[in-house]
Amino acid sequence: MTASRLQLLRSQVTSLREKRFLIIEELKKLRERAREYREKRDQINSKVKEIAEKIKEEREKRKAVNEEINLLKQIKAELNAQIEEKMEKIKELSQSMKKLDFNPKKLLSLREKLEWRIQTEPLPLEEENRLVEEIAQISAKLVDYEENQKIKQKINKIKQEIRELRAQVKEIQQNLIQKKAESQTYRLKILELGKQRDELRQEANAYHNNYIELMTRIKSLQEELDKISAQLGETITKLQEAKIEEKAREVLERKKKEQELIQRKLAEIEEKLKRKQKLTFEEFVLLQQTKGLGHIT
Repeated sequence: MTASRLQLLRSQVTSLREKRFLIIEELKKLRERAREYREKRDQINSKVKEIAEKIKEEREKRKAVNEEINLLKQIKAELNAQIEEKMEKIKELSQSMKKLDFNPKKLLSLREKLEWRIQTEPLPLEEENRLVEEIAQISAKLVDYEENQKIKQKINKIKQEIRELRAQVKEIQQNLIQKKAESQTYRLKILELGKQRDELRQEANAYHNNYIELMTRIKSLQEELDKISAQLGETITKLQEAKIEEKAREVLERKKKEQELIQRKLAEIEEKLKRKQKLTFEEFVLLQQTKGLGHIT
């Protein structure tokens, strides 16, 4: 059964490869004919081609300019988004600042004086401890002030970043105005060339239509080729799997025969043991190897 299946799969692979080859050859012929139609169409429409080339060149130039415009717009939008984000950040930071009910400068000055006294004056231990405690209380009270100072530094830094971003936006806007004017000039030139091209284009319609018909046929054949290629791949996979199954079956069959031989040998050994006959070295080794596997009880 497996052998016949292998033969059938091999036959299918051969058939699919032949079909695939024929389609590939047909596609080559059709593509060559399509190329000829395209060339003849271009020969008849030489004037149109000249104009079309000019239009293409102008379109490429305009396309390049428009890509620059789109890129500039994107960059401008990103910069404005960054500005907006930084403005929101400033708002958040400003709202996070703590309101102070004391004069920070006075407390800072007082803390410096107390620290100076501790460092420069010989003080009784009790007085020194009192001053240390007072300094600690002042420092604790100045925590919000110091945090506010850090926030102010962050806000100033962000404001500077915003000024730089706005300068960039201004420069980009000037470039945009210039590029848009350049794009409009190309557009008007393209429109003028397009009118000339359209007056001559009809002369190439016959060859163009033939070319489209061939391209439709090529597409259909290509789809058929893709299907056959997929079928071929699947069949080759099945063939490989069948070969593996056949090999596995052969291995199992061989192991089965080996097991039967071992069983016969073991039966002979058991018979010798019953008769208290001496075992050969090979029989003794086989007996030791199979004891743990339950062949002999």
